[in-house]
Amino acid sequence: MQTQNGLAIEMQGMASRRILLTLLHVVCIGACALALFGHGNIARAGAGMALLIIFGMFIATLVFSRSALAEVRMQITNLREAQDAKQQVEELFAMTDMLQAAEDHEDAGAILMATTRRLLPEFGGALYVFNNSRDRLDLTKSWNESEGFLPVSSLLPSTCWALKRGKPHINALESGTLTCLHQIGSAATVEVPMMARGQVFGLIVLATEAEDAFHRLYKVRRVARALADSMSLALSNIALREKLRTQSLRDPLTGLYNRRYMEDALERYISLAERQVAPRPS
Repeated sequence: MQTQNGLAIEMQGMASRRILLTLLHVVCIGACALALFGHGNIARAGAGMALLIIFGMFIATLVFSRSALAEVRMQITNLREAQDAKQQVEELFAMTDMLQAAEDHEDAGAILMATTRRLLPEFGGALYVFNNSRDRLDLTKSWNESEGFLPVSSLLPSTCWALKRGKPHINALESGTLTCLHQIGSAATVEVPMMARGQVFGLIVLATEAEDAFHRLYKVRRVARALADSMSLALSNIALREKLRTQSLRDPLTGLYNRRYMEDALERYISLAERQVAPRPS
């Protein structure tokens, strides 16, 4: 909608400039006619008017050319932004498709790392996932570490403002933002919680040590949210599959392995024994 409004305004500006130039041409032609066919003062007045109009047209042409050059640059910038947005959408679709084949947190973290390195190569990152007791988040995957960005191996939910609020949070000491207690290092970070089906599954962290770190992180929040949305659904599916697998192999009352587990284990050990049987000497 904003792009369409911008194009409409540009078209109106171009039409106004064309009308103004056309009027100047008409008046200039009239002044030249007075200078050619008039007599005495009328001819001199027409010649002076023609010179003034020609000078005005020259100035207007310079101004309009600069304006047109600025519009061309703006259109080139908009085109690049559109191309970048298209690339981001394609990468996110590819990531969502790959996450459907992820079997565990390690697979999901590897897919996230590969996608983020293509979309945001200048940013470091980390993936944290809740443990089974949901009392802490463990580091599953990290990339592009530096001296200013060294993710901790685990963190507590009570020390993270993003998890407390359920919204993205930027930690930037130089900009004076509210900083999480687990924040270590000089790099500024944006933390995005991964939520699906009313439950938080983990946290995505993106980091940078650039001078304008806060503005850079603010600009990539939308991409970070898209990454978190895709990851949250994948982690939810992984947790659901693990829960169903556990229910199919363990008794819900005692927690002991059931007959299905015995059959699977028996088949597995029989196959292992058949492969390890030594051949009889002839």
